[in-house]
Amino acid sequence: MSDQKEINRIKEAILWLTQQKKTVESQLKNEHNLNPGAKSSLKYRLARVEFLLQSLQPDLKKGMIVQIDPEHDNMFGGCLLIVTEVKSWGVQGYVDVPGKGQAYYRVGHGKFTYAGEVAWMVE
Repeated sequence: MSDQKEINRIKEAILWLTQQKKTVESQLKNEHNLNPGAKSSLKYRLARVEFLLQSLQPDLKKGMIVQIDPEHDNMFGGCLLIVTEVKSWGVQGYVDVPGKGQAYYRVGHGKFTYAGEVAWMVE
């Protein structure tokens, strides 16, 4: 299998797992309707999905592109962020704003998904 096909398969798996995570989180928001067994099962499922997502994410580094979770932020959610620094709590970087320049942003682990790497970076 070519490297590009493997990369595409990993990206598809990340997207699917991200959707699963959102589904489980949504179900847990209605926890008052859940019995203790169902709640425990959903929490276990969420932990497994988060573990799998983390294992599929490459080691983050400067120049990578991450997509900010749309549910995390109303303005920057869904935007592609170019990583300038990796921190213990997540990443910081910039989002290009056409005609305006770069908007710098910080986002914590679990609130973004790996999307690729840039060919050129604004320094």
